[in-house]
Amino acid sequence: MIMSNFFSTSIRRMLFGASLLFLAGSCNRDFPNLLHEFGAAQDPDPIQDKVLLIVVDGLSGAAVQELEPTNFRVLARNAILSYSSLADSRTDAKISNEAVWATLMTGVSAEKNGVTTDNLTQLNTADYPTMFMRLHNMYQARSSTLYTSSAIHAEALASGTASVQIDTDDDAVVAKATARLQIDTTALQVVHLTALEAAGEASGFTAASPMYAAAIGKLDAQVKQLIDVLHARQSYPNENWLVVITSGKGGLYARDTPDFTAFGDTERETFTMLYSPKFSARVLARPSVADIPYSGSAVNYRYNANVRAVSGNTQVGNIEASKSYTIQFLYKSNHMGALSWPAILGKRPSADGGTGWTFINADQGCQFHTSIGVAGNSNVQIKDGKWHAITGVFNRATNRLILYVDGVAGNPANVNGNETAINSHPLIIGTMPSSGNMNAANYLIANLQIYEYAFSQEDVERYAGLTWIDENHPYYASLIGYWPGYEDVNTNTLTEKTGKAPNFRLDGQWSWASFNELVDFLQPPITASIYRMVPNAVDIPFIIYQWLGVSVEQSWALDGKSWSPNFIRVRN
Repeated sequence: MIMSNFFSTSIRRMLFGASLLFLAGSCNRDFPNLLHEFGAAQDPDPIQDKVLLIVVDGLSGAAVQELEPTNFRVLARNAILSYSSLADSRTDAKISNEAVWATLMTGVSAEKNGVTTDNLTQLNTADYPTMFMRLHNMYQARSSTLYTSSAIHAEALASGTASVQIDTDDDAVVAKATARLQIDTTALQVVHLTALEAAGEASGFTAASPMYAAAIGKLDAQVKQLIDVLHARQSYPNENWLVVITSGKGGLYARDTPDFTAFGDTERETFTMLYSPKFSARVLARPSVADIPYSGSAVNYRYNANVRAVSGNTQVGNIEASKSYTIQFLYKSNHMGALSWPAILGKRPSADGGTGWTFINADQGCQFHTSIGVAGNSNVQIKDGKWHAITGVFNRATNRLILYVDGVAGNPANVNGNETAINSHPLIIGTMPSSGNMNAANYLIANLQIYEYAFSQEDVERYAGLTWIDENHPYYASLIGYWPGYEDVNTNTLTEKTGKAPNFRLDGQWSWASFNELVDFLQPPITASIYRMVPNAVDIPFIIYQWLGVSVEQSWALDGKSWSPNFIRVRN
């Protein structure tokens, strides 16, 4: 160890001395100008953020998921992906490609942008400019290019504010985009494709359709072609590309099971992919609306406490001449054993006698018992401690009386179409005279609706399970009384919501019960936050502005939200 240190020290001294001799010998010569010899240090070229937006009319997320196109599958490894994104979550709004395009380009809903039909000339660009317009007017360094076969889309969305390339069909559009993308310097490139929708309209919008499946395969190749040309750009190393692939709208086809939410509307169901080589995979699945509980409060109609709700007007509930009716409510029995003939609700002198009508609990099922005819339903048991939707339909056009439980029809009863059921007795929920099992009957009843209209079986299947209705209900104008009850908790009143009928007043030793239960047939209201758990068309401009470094101002009043990716790297 001592010898090693000695030699190390000696060598350092010798090298130091040699250095001094070198410096001494060269002190009269100029030092070389290294900066001049090698040139000044250069900053790297700035990274330019760019977006390729591919909008495909008629692209079904479900079909893409089932077919798993090769290139889509590869891109998904570096993408935010949703097979159940939404064009528009409002099921009461008309869906069209033009309305979706207006939302995709403005970032606001149809109520704001003005396009509620298939007419793009209604677009309100004065208050809500398109992305093309904002980038042109405010950020000219980030200008746009649109490739489309639709002169209408080009004129309404991009005229005078973007470089517009109009071609005859998708093949020509992709060919032009492929050629120009090699050299185009604009920040936003939008490619509009329509052939897939034509294939779906001709043969169906499902993976089972050979024509539609082949069209998706061709789309997959076209997308690869467009992305390959991005990678081949000479300037690509200094560019930061986001590729967005999304639908205009989806396509209409029949589902195996009914779903009356926006997720069940196949024209609203779309496909959305946000791709960048810097992203890691992230799939945004649709939430399960079956996991939304029916919750609230309802009156507990305990017959041994003589609990009942009485209408303040004896005309409400009369079956008049030439008029059809639908009576609908939600029901839960807290008594599990068989019951014989206790009334649930009705307008009659007694539970099963005299002019008028009642709904009666008959053993494990129920009856719609009227003085004109009797319809029973034992197909669905209602004595199971669960909530059920009960619907009675009196149809003058068919002279039929039908009782549905959870959308399932019982045996119809033929009735005299000219006969009426008019009396001066009040409409009563709960205990009625001559009811059976007075000490055992114990129900919760909520959401009572009476329509001056006969629901079809399809109507019942679709609307009977709704736990709350409003003006958006297609038959709201036909209501002659609506008493949901949820907002009246712990009062002695059931408030009528349409203004067409009086409130109910509670009698007896009344009480309210709360509940929070998952019920198969019922459709509790879905809040907007549920639909925003997947990308919506309105989100696309917000995402693009963020990627391009455009500051979204509050005054723009955009309705979209951002979707944060999981980065595997930020810069190359």
